[in-house]
Amino acid sequence: MMDLEHHFNAMDTVDCWEDIKQKLDDELKPDELERVIFLIDPTIKSYWERNGDIRSARDLINALENCMLFEDILSTLEHIFGYTNQHTYEGQSLRKMISDYSHNRRRLGCSNIIGRETEITQAIDALTNTKNKGIWIYGMGGLGKTLLANEISEKLFSRNTTILKFDLKQVTNFDDFIKRMLAKFEVYTTSGDTMALTSTLMFQLKRITCDTCIVLDNIEDMYECEGGEVNKFVERCFDSPAYMPIKWMITSKIKFDKDMHGLVQLELQPLSKSSAEHLLNLSIRPIELEHEKRQCILVMTGRNPLAIRLISSAVKSYKSNDDLSFLNTNLQNGMKECIEYAYRSLTEADRVHLNSLSVVETSQFDLEIVKAVLEKNDQEALLIMMKLINHQVVQRICYRQYCFHPLILEYVRTRLVS
Repeated sequence: MMDLEHHFNAMDTVDCWEDIKQKLDDELKPDELERVIFLIDPTIKSYWERNGDIRSARDLINALENCMLFEDILSTLEHIFGYTNQHTYEGQSLRKMISDYSHNRRRLGCSNIIGRETEITQAIDALTNTKNKGIWIYGMGGLGKTLLANEISEKLFSRNTTILKFDLKQVTNFDDFIKRMLAKFEVYTTSGDTMALTSTLMFQLKRITCDTCIVLDNIEDMYECEGGEVNKFVERCFDSPAYMPIKWMITSKIKFDKDMHGLVQLELQPLSKSSAEHLLNLSIRPIELEHEKRQCILVMTGRNPLAIRLISSAVKSYKSNDDLSFLNTNLQNGMKECIEYAYRSLTEADRVHLNSLSVVETSQFDLEIVKAVLEKNDQEALLIMMKLINHQVVQRICYRQYCFHPLILEYVRTRLVS
């Protein structure tokens, strides 16, 4: 069990995790607790079937601690209490308290990523070096590039730093990329002149005087299609002293193909054997698998974090170890097969929901879009999203905001076409 009882002096609203448990115990009435349990039921069902009824908020959180990774617990609770949105403590909502706790624990050194301590240190060292202006994080899909960038931004940059994030999944046109960046500065244009658009963006960047971190996430599609334009853009940003307050973090499946002064490249590899085992042990709780089957999962997933979590969530959906014959036959050490197995583990209704959401125009969407696409009310939509998130086929960005991992989105859309 993870040590969850560190005290954080920097926190404004709660002193430690135990305080949050106590506040939830004090605040939740029995009918409200029952409602929360209903929403979280798919996550904790296997736990309470083994350990009996949940009679308090503390029992509920203890159950979550035995079924989920800690960052998933915080994300789930923030989401649930944002939905109920009726409890406050000393003038602050429970959702805000949980959110502040999550941010502060990362700032004070508690990582939400397993097995990436070395990479986090390398990235922070590179970004704090005044000779460097940014890092390019690259590696195969599912290794946690986006998570790493988010973790670094939380740890490294203070509240006084502006963080601008751009999700570039499926963006293949350089002009569209520039327009997305300009929109952050409230500059909107229909121009198709690449040179004029770039000059306008450079003017906006030159106006930045405070510390700023710009995160360009999942740039690989555009880099494959317009690599020359991306190279020129990076060179222009990194060569000029006018952009000194800006640090850049860029994630991609593809390595940057030029040696650029001030740009440090960081390649992510599969997890070490011990880190992969640790992640699997935490992710698969409360299911107990024999050592041989655990080792088989590690081989099949290639120690890829996303693959480990997908398989773990799928395994937990089965009622007995007798249903795990796939460990010996079905998967051939590949991400696609892991995604396919996770997809097959969904109920037919959840597959339909996932398929419907995959055709939304953007890879990111909010609960309002879920309600509109699936024709559900607030509670029904939230329950569906909880199920899909617990199966790791959809990711929660923040309160009421979701996204697909690019590999999963590609798999589902390809399946629909075929």
